[in-house]
Amino acid sequence: MSAEAILVEGVSKRFRVVTIPKQMTLKEAVVSLRLIRPSEKRERFVNAINDVSFAVARGTTLGVIGRNGSGKTTLMRLLAGIYTPDSGSIRIPGEIAPLLSLGVGFHPDMTGRENVKINGLVLGMNPRQIEARFDEIVEFAGLREFIDIPVRTYSSGMHMRLTFAVAVSVDPDVLLLDEVLAVGDEAFMIVTGGASAGDFLRLLGNGREFGLKHLHYTYQEGEGGIAEALKLCEHFAEEERIVVMLGDNIVQDDITPYVRKFENQNSGARVLLKEVPNPERFGVAELDGDRIVRIEEKPARPKSSFAVTGIYMYDRRVFDLCRTLQPSARGELEITDVNNQYISQGDLYYDVLDGGWSDAGEFESLFRASELVRAASRL
Repeated sequence: MSAEAILVEGVSKRFRVVTIPKQMTLKEAVVSLRLIRPSEKRERFVNAINDVSFAVARGTTLGVIGRNGSGKTTLMRLLAGIYTPDSGSIRIPGEIAPLLSLGVGFHPDMTGRENVKINGLVLGMNPRQIEARFDEIVEFAGLREFIDIPVRTYSSGMHMRLTFAVAVSVDPDVLLLDEVLAVGDEAFMIVTGGASAGDFLRLLGNGREFGLKHLHYTYQEGEGGIAEALKLCEHFAEEERIVVMLGDNIVQDDITPYVRKFENQNSGARVLLKEVPNPERFGVAELDGDRIVRIEEKPARPKSSFAVTGIYMYDRRVFDLCRTLQPSARGELEITDVNNQYISQGDLYYDVLDGGWSDAGEFESLFRASELVRAASRL
């Protein structure tokens, strides 16, 4: 067996681009008694891939990075056999599973179950293999409760997970991915309110300066509470899980490991706790072993020293729970009430932050947050 899973030698691919000086309809051509003559057509050739050579060893991963129009997708399509090279050769001795565009091979009006079976056949599995791997595919995609509804009702993230789950179930020798897994990544919703809302837009703009692909804004009228602000994000969430971070929270840790744990839990919510010297300022978690039994908002006599930080992770049920809330004594929809509903359902989990954390709700905490930022800038 060859040591290379992919061997590309001197591959080039170019495309013909035809330019017609004056566009006209057939009616215009007939009326003017003038048709476009071949001599009036101008053509040029664009080199998408030019003399590319590389090898990928078995059991390794190769990422291709480049600007828009640099030929990344053309290369993927050449490897998948969709295009043929103008010169050079491509040798891939094993099975290929190309995942180059979201939803290719999926019919929007068919259910997830039906699409899994059809797409499995397209990728080379027989009906017996599909049946044997079906439960594994659905569990991997996390779509058990949605598998029998039409795919057109899925969000882009749900669609991506199911497509990917089917592709990897084939157990290919080579898996080709062309940005399809970027669906839903780096999408942020900023909820603002009050007279300073425009400051966020001036600071963040469209998010490109900060490496964000998709940055959305919405405005909260009045002071209805965090849970009311969260309700404004329902359309943005598209039935997906969502991570909420209050704007005045400064965190020293990378929260990615905690988010990954949330993604791997079957359902529910996840919060991050931090042990603090003044828990009465915050929502406080009452703990019983490894469980949170209740969260109390700014208690006079805290039952623990663990504050609930302003970082919350929720499954799609959170918006249904928000709709059941009643305003608190201060006239707001409290996020603590949402978290306590998850607790009552036995579906709230937590992690404890190791590094520094502060909010900026008071002058003292604002100073502490500034110190955290300054310390981080020195690293």
